Amino acid sequence: MECTTVVRSMCATVLASISLAGCAQPSRPLPKEELANLATVYQMLQDDLIHKTNGRDLIIAATKGMVRGADPGAGEYFSIEEYERLRIGIPTPQAALGLVLSLREGKMMLKPIKGGPAMEAGVRAGDQLIALDGVGVVGSSLESLVRGLGGALDSTATLTVARESSMSLHNIQVVRKPIKKAAIEADRPVAAVMRLKLPDFQTKSLDTVAEILRSAWSDQPFKSLILDLRGNQGGLVTEAIGVAAMFLAPDAVVIRSEGSAQSERREYRATVSEYAASGVSDPLAKLPAEVRALPLAVLVDEDTASGAEIVAAALQDHGRASIVGRKTLGMAYIRTLRPVPRGVVKYTSGYWVSPLGSNLEGKGVTPDVVVQERDDASILRAALARLAG
Repeated sequence: MECTTVVRSMCATVLASISLAGCAQPSRPLPKEELANLATVYQMLQDDLIHKTNGRDLIIAATKGMVRGADPGAGEYFSIEEYERLRIGIPTPQAALGLVLSLREGKMMLKPIKGGPAMEAGVRAGDQLIALDGVGVVGSSLESLVRGLGGALDSTATLTVARESSMSLHNIQVVRKPIKKAAIEADRPVAAVMRLKLPDFQTKSLDTVAEILRSAWSDQPFKSLILDLRGNQGGLVTEAIGVAAMFLAPDAVVIRSEGSAQSERREYRATVSEYAASGVSDPLAKLPAEVRALPLAVLVDEDTASGAEIVAAALQDHGRASIVGRKTLGMAYIRTLRPVPRGVVKYTSGYWVSPLGSNLEGKGVTPDVVVQERDDASILRAALARLAG
């Protein structure tokens, strides 16, 4: 027994030495004892496991665990084969469950899309996702779960959810159906106020917003404006910067990025070069100056995230808008995909910081006017009162 232990120890040392020899010079000392221990466990599994596992698969699994452990919210390691599928592109799911998924304090929280299959099946806002098709979600990344929610038309997913109101678990079967993409909506809650609901920030969102406002102003001018960002989980940062820039002074700081790498530390300003592609005309050029100077309120809730938080924070810090509703999600990270010799690593490389220096990640945006009621009438009433005052 002692001889076997010595052999394994020697093998571990050799394996660790080989792995270190093939690495670039580390910026910090490597934990050699732990690496030797890893090699010991590897060899033990290779020798004693009743169901033998491919050694390459073991190392990939160890690497995945390391990346996930270092960055639980976002870290993922993709093997060469997985990377190729990622590079080619993941096919758009034929259908979906109609859910907004948010990571809050380590919990996967659900919010059904109005009229979608999840809402019809009985999923409620505030339900916590415990398992998907019988597989626990603890340790899963937000992105991998979002991918798992999509699937073939008419296929069924079983959601195990915890519901705080009943202090119980519920298994809910949801049939995937085509989900109509939410569009930007405009209305006038009162004649003098225009409201725009932005479900996300996608290609041409800024063009659409500018054209809606220009056309509405031409038909009948209004005295103030409400941007409804409730449930908006972001999208393209350039589009979000453009929406904020619409109401800010030229060259005003919209957002800052902070990260360990110098390339992640920069300012984004209210300039056309930040929100329009090179050679493309300014989407805001035809928008009347009077519209861009109107009193402004922004509606937010706990599902307002990422790019929507950039807009809310920028307009709040510059004193340009009153933020109304509930504290935003605080999902304001920057993700990086970085190739390595045998795959690719995805990790959190930075965070968004408001113009006045508030780190939005994990903190979110605190409204100027807090409205705990969740019905549309209550938050709209509070916004109109703020604009009137």
